[in-house]
Amino acid sequence: MSDGRTLPSLLWRNAQNWPHRPAWRHKRLGIWQTRTWSVFAARTRGLAMGLAAHGFAHGDRLAVLGDNQPDLYAALIAAQALGGIGVPLDPVGEDDRLAAILADCRADFAVADTADQATRLQSLAAMAGQRIEVFCADASGLRGGDAWEQRNLDALVAEGKAGGLRDGVPQDLALLLYPTDAASGMWPL
Repeated sequence: MSDGRTLPSLLWRNAQNWPHRPAWRHKRLGIWQTRTWSVFAARTRGLAMGLAAHGFAHGDRLAVLGDNQPDLYAALIAAQALGGIGVPLDPVGEDDRLAAILADCRADFAVADTADQATRLQSLAAMAGQRIEVFCADASGLRGGDAWEQRNLDALVAEGKAGGLRDGVPQDLALLLYPTDAASGMWPL
């Protein structure tokens, strides 16, 4: 944005100016859900503080795998609020391509929407020869018991620590976007 505003700064502003107005409407299990600006901003701040508690810092990359869900967008904005870079991954992308993207972007952290996607992210990281810390929005169905309960987004928010949040600056890289097909090459857009 040429006026110096960033997505985190716009989110914080909207939460302050219109706290009870809808920011999101999405369908979950056939029922429309609404999140207000204040709820969405609080969730984003909580995710940012939780990521910071796990060591996410300026310049780090956060891979995100899943369908069009508010928590995934909150995670991308949370990364930017910490000076990090979000890397959205195509949930229907081929495993070899997604593993190559993970290797290229050097993500140390990831957020998935479902248990299957979280497990897939761990497999993709192994294919890329990386260790990646994966958090899951909906951890129901994950195998591994207590370890996965600790890795859901609600637990991440609860672990959060204060401080470290910023609005980002327009010069910061906010997203790494890769083409969805292999024929387009590997370079970020």
